[in-house]
Amino acid sequence: MKRKRTTDWRKKLDQAGLQFLEGYRVANAIRHELADTPEAQQAIEEVARLLPGFRETKKVQITPELLKRLQDAGSPFIGLHAGQMDLPPNAGTFLEIFNATTEILEQAPPGVIPSAVAFAGTLVASLYRTVKTINFGSGPIGASDAMWAVRTTLELMGSLLKGKTELKLGKGRINTELVDVIRAIRKHQLKRLKTREVLEILTYVGIHVPDEEGLRVFEWRARKKGLL
Repeated sequence: MKRKRTTDWRKKLDQAGLQFLEGYRVANAIRHELADTPEAQQAIEEVARLLPGFRETKKVQITPELLKRLQDAGSPFIGLHAGQMDLPPNAGTFLEIFNATTEILEQAPPGVIPSAVAFAGTLVASLYRTVKTINFGSGPIGASDAMWAVRTTLELMGSLLKGKTELKLGKGRINTELVDVIRAIRKHQLKRLKTREVLEILTYVGIHVPDEEGLRVFEWRARKKGLL
């Protein structure tokens, strides 16, 4: 009987990818044990500290001018300082958009209104990204899906202006968690991983996928939608 050849998928990933997977696996176990509690969040933060590759970061240059603009706009950001900082990607993108928008609006008469307007506009962009991520994942999407996300964002803004506090961000059209983990795996691979190996990795970190063929079809569909 011919034995099935096995490979060590760890040798096909870079160090950051291995740290991401180990951190994800431990974080999954913590959530299973402690659910969504402050203790769980504290433990997960410790995992991120010990395994830097567990969380993606974005390098952002914080200038004194940006700090002043944020202060004028009544920003809730805390812990920022001048210089280069490693921030979560969403926070980094938020600050970059806010800074660029404010610079344009500061061509208007002086005052704090430009900063406030820029901050409000950036919040709308942030809400759009939240709607998009929940429903389609964090990767690029097609035109029709983007229009749906824009329409949903505008409806949510209307609800906020009417004083509603319970917002329906969408039901999640795809398994965004699976898409994001597969994207991270593919990003950090040193050599192309086979579908079987990706399935082994997903099982290792605690994500259940029925079989290799199901994963192959899922990845193909996600790639066709532009999510991978």
